[in-house]
Amino acid sequence: MDLSKQTKQLLLLLLLTVISVTAFQNTSSLQEPISNTTSTVEQPVAFARNANYISYKNQGEPSMKVSSKESLYYATSGRVLIDAPVIDLETSDKRIVQLRAKSGIYMTENEALTLIGEVRLQQKNAGNDPLTLTTERLEFNAATRFISTDQVVKIVKGNNQVNAVGLNASIDDKNIHLLSKVRGRYFFGKSDG
Repeated sequence: MDLSKQTKQLLLLLLLTVISVTAFQNTSSLQEPISNTTSTVEQPVAFARNANYISYKNQGEPSMKVSSKESLYYATSGRVLIDAPVIDLETSDKRIVQLRAKSGIYMTENEALTLIGEVRLQQKNAGNDPLTLTTERLEFNAATRFISTDQVVKIVKGNNQVNAVGLNASIDDKNIHLLSKVRGRYFFGKSDG
């Protein structure tokens, strides 16, 4: 089974095993009903609180762990609204990259996750000066492990900093392409991480 099918199955299994959404509707901070073509409001069919799930590689090793405070699943649109998502990704060289945000929208059909509000990407086991990327909105494709944004981006490692508008990057290839208005500050010496 490939990673993309397994990720979908884990997400759906997690969300569909919880209790009816009716009792939850009065207390949810995530509710964002959308209209469908019949002019009725789409309602969530499942929810989860304090949820964790792990996606595994074909070899049985964990490759992605997702945690959230709260999530709602909308079956008609295949959309999952996520409150405070935290995603830990293991790279090919066994490093952990963590993505976190205030909220997220996951589209099950194409495995696309939009992270919104105080988005932060950080290397977790990178020593004293981990690389940290911050922005306000970031697109993450779980199948390709590719991230992108058209927003202002700030990348910091130790005392060094790069700012830009827009970014395309591959988690596994460790390749970052900054799109425009790139400015940087680099300090030589012992403080360069």
